[in-house]
Amino acid sequence: IADSSDATAITIDSSERIGIGVTPERQLHVEGSGAEISLVDTQRTSNSRTANMFIDSSNRANLRMMNDAMDSAAVGVQFDSSGRVTMPNQPTFRVGRLTDYTHTAGQNIQWNHGHFNVGSHFNTASTYVFTAPVAGVYWFQATVIIRAVANGTNLYDALRFRINGAVNGYSSRRGVYNTTSMSHGYFVDEIADAYQLSANDTVGISCEHNVSIHGNNLYTRFNGFLVG
Repeated sequence: IADSSDATAITIDSSERIGIGVTPERQLHVEGSGAEISLVDTQRTSNSRTANMFIDSSNRANLRMMNDAMDSAAVGVQFDSSGRVTMPNQPTFRVGRLTDYTHTAGQNIQWNHGHFNVGSHFNTASTYVFTAPVAGVYWFQATVIIRAVANGTNLYDALRFRINGAVNGYSSRRGVYNTTSMSHGYFVDEIADAYQLSANDTVGISCEHNVSIHGNNLYTRFNGFLVG
């Protein structure tokens, strides 16, 4: 099948292999500068119904969704020449606390620093929660340092996961702060778990005691990501 120039556009050989811009060496073989394969579902009414596969300038194979105008796209999956798979837009975050602050029992910890926040699904301005953009299984982990703790202070179940505001998990330590070397000190607690979330579910971490949270974003931090 020839196009309007003198070149053969589509070739079907005796083995029923199809070549576009090339003599086919595989069942479907597409070749050319900027070659791209599109799959379009015309029954979809949304403005994101085109799936494209292409090779980028870094020699990575890409799968992406495009809008109807073909001028906006989000790369979904990338495969490099070594077979490594990445998902550049996978919801992922790591946030921390920059400064000491007085925490009110039962409230979400106020994470005010974003190390990274892919997709901007974590709110460090007011609510201090992660909002799930899609349904799936997510993993979360946090470490929190409580400072200026008086000897004998009860810090049982200090940290709690809150899903849509409701308690849904407890931290790993159950203890009373005791020291023989100083009158006040640091108490470190950690919490981690996996959750199956629906789209728009929120996840925060509360502390159930009136305490002073230590502001060091390399210690006091919260991270999570979509597993799938």
